[in-house]
Amino acid sequence: MNEEEKKRAIAEYANLQIRLEALAKERDEIFEKIEEIEDTISSVEEVKENLDSLFPIGNGVYCEGKVNEEKFLVNIGAGILLKLDKEKTIEILRKRIEILKKAIKEINEQMSNIILQQERIANFINKGE
Repeated sequence: MNEEEKKRAIAEYANLQIRLEALAKERDEIFEKIEEIEDTISSVEEVKENLDSLFPIGNGVYCEGKVNEEKFLVNIGAGILLKLDKEKTIEILRKRIEILKKAIKEINEQMSNIILQQERIANFINKGE
């Protein structure tokens, strides 16, 4: 292996490492989102009529209120909100978790492929030394 090939291999390895770290960060963010959704499910399960509660209105500001029915406004995308009962709301949230888990699986596969590529490059570099 000449010096130019070695430099290219090292650069490729470094680029793969950057991609690997970006995927790991993306995966961590998805794990956090799943945790957030699971917390939301727990909160939805606890909501009951006539429950005194605090409702966030933004920037750490809340207003006090009373739940007058067990219905929830669920954002289904494109700024569209659906008024749903507790069971349907939880069902949608669980579906979101499943979608995120599939994304994690895909990211893990990509990370495995990158690690294999890095191992091949490392072996190539080590053989040339």
